[in-house]
Amino acid sequence: MPGYWGLWFDLWAQAFRHDDVKVGRAQLDARWRRMIVEAVQSDELGPDDAKMFALEFAALLDGLSIQVALEDPEVDSDVAYEIAMRFAERKLNLSDGLTADVTGHR
Repeated sequence: MPGYWGLWFDLWAQAFRHDDVKVGRAQLDARWRRMIVEAVQSDELGPDDAKMFALEFAALLDGLSIQVALEDPEVDSDVAYEIAMRFAERKLNLSDGLTADVTGHR
């Protein structure tokens, strides 16, 4: 799976240099964030809150993916998963303990 992250890194680098790639990258990220909004939007979490959550969560996942892909010694895929799920639990007011504790901490 790390090879796939390399494609995203290349896309980001190319988008920085080329306007046509920049547009395509923005469209892909917008589609990804819309998927997150659709997954979390509910009666308790309106469209504005769902959109903000999607922006924050997508940015967090981007940052974590960089750490995992670059094999950071402190952030492997299990730690990244736990960080992301803890963030989602807090932001979405989910019951504590819905995600498995993979690091031995809670």
